[in-house]
Amino acid sequence: MIPVKKEIFMKNISEILKSLDKYGGVLNIFKEKGKTSFFIVGRVKKILENHFGIKNLKVGHAGTLDPFATGVLVVAFGNWTKKISEFQNGTKTYVAKVKVGVETDTLDSDGKIIFQDENEKLSVKTISKLDLQNTIKNFVGEVSQIPPKFSAIKINGKRAYDLARKNENFEIPKRVVQIHSIKILDFSEKEFSIEVVCERGTYIRTLVSDIGKSIKMHFTCWELKRTKVKEFKIEDSIDLKL
Repeated sequence: MIPVKKEIFMKNISEILKSLDKYGGVLNIFKEKGKTSFFIVGRVKKILENHFGIKNLKVGHAGTLDPFATGVLVVAFGNWTKKISEFQNGTKTYVAKVKVGVETDTLDSDGKIIFQDENEKLSVKTISKLDLQNTIKNFVGEVSQIPPKFSAIKINGKRAYDLARKNENFEIPKRVVQIHSIKILDFSEKEFSIEVVCERGTYIRTLVSDIGKSIKMHFTCWELKRTKVKEFKIEDSIDLKL
């Protein structure tokens, strides 16, 4: 598992409801693995509408987390939905567990394996921690990346992941993202974990894959946890107990 503070510090939604104002607010929700950000927003909307006894409450989130990912999902409701862009533009921190010698079509553990080193041993090529440290230095600062085809980006009005699932041929334009730091948390020749501090629009799946490609290796983001969005920290997040 990814080395990060235990979620035992997370608050319970029932405790938070007592202090909320029906006219609006912002919540630091812990998104579980396997749930979409859209699902979490829908669940929060239902909980708040039931609590306040109102219908058609406006609810939105500040930055999608992939289904395989966990961690901080900032959810705003009511008047505070007007401030969502402020949170979307905030600095984010991620912890990623990386598998070495594996590649999937989605660049994460949910995808179909399209390359795997034989016998799950790095017989083809290995990397040292020093090599990795020297390599990731090239991915700090302004970095150009192409978002994954399995992503929520819209291409001519359609989601990229829908097009990808239909095996349609399309291209996603490059984008320049800002990465403040990449820190190695633990390391072995088969897998390692990194902490990434970055700005809006950064795809950690792509970052991991690009780091591997730069040294002619296959890296896949196997686990991903968002530990911080602006001032919202994972240890203060709300457990919906879904």
